[in-house]
Amino acid sequence: MSDETFTAPTADRAPTAHEARAAERSADEVDLDRVGEHYRAEAERGARVQGEGEIEGVESD
Repeated sequence: MSDETFTAPTADRAPTAHEARAAERSADEVDLDRVGEHYRAEAERGARVQGEGEIEGVESD
């Protein structure tokens, strides 16, 4: 690792009014359990990356 200092991620801009309204409308429709399950599965998949994007045990599409 290098001595680079990492900062917390930030948005490059504020959401537009249209984006903010869309987020508010869809907030109740998000299945947090399903999203969390997908996140954990992809994190596990990413943990198996060997190199050059190759993932052991997963065939390319």
